[in-house]
Amino acid sequence: MDKKKGFTLVELLAVIVILALIALIATPIILNVINDAKKEAAKDSAYGYIEAIENAIIMNDFEEDDNFLSPDASGCYELKELDQKLNIKGTKPKIDDNAKVCLKDGTVTNLTGVEIDGFTFTYDGKELTQTKNGTTEDVKKYNLNDTLMVEIGSTKKSILYGVHLKISP
Repeated sequence: MDKKKGFTLVELLAVIVILALIALIATPIILNVINDAKKEAAKDSAYGYIEAIENAIIMNDFEEDDNFLSPDASGCYELKELDQKLNIKGTKPKIDDNAKVCLKDGTVTNLTGVEIDGFTFTYDGKELTQTKNGTTEDVKKYNLNDTLMVEIGSTKKSILYGVHLKISP
């Protein structure tokens, strides 16, 4: 008798079932990695945006541009207007019509109404809060700390440096 070389139907089906199980297990893991990367990228963009705001205000303090916006009595700026003065690489975030940013001594103390890649950010001077679609089930909070006091002329400025972002549970 001649023996034919090859795989039987049962062997082929077993291989297909094993590959399907591997794909079933790997797909959610890969999707979670992608989603986590998007969250981290949006968080980093939000931090970059806060830094751009601080840089624009500090540069205005040095250059004393007459056309630059003035803060209200509480030290807050309308973010839609201030956004026009910011130098940002990449895509600018969506700014809500009522968005505000408050600063004290050159450091952002409050930020509201910023959306980056579908994530909404608020900042209270200590924690950057990231939400998706306004739900509380996907809230991440990050602590921004480490400030450096720099004396410029007769005024002291607080500048963020060596920032460490920590995820609070």
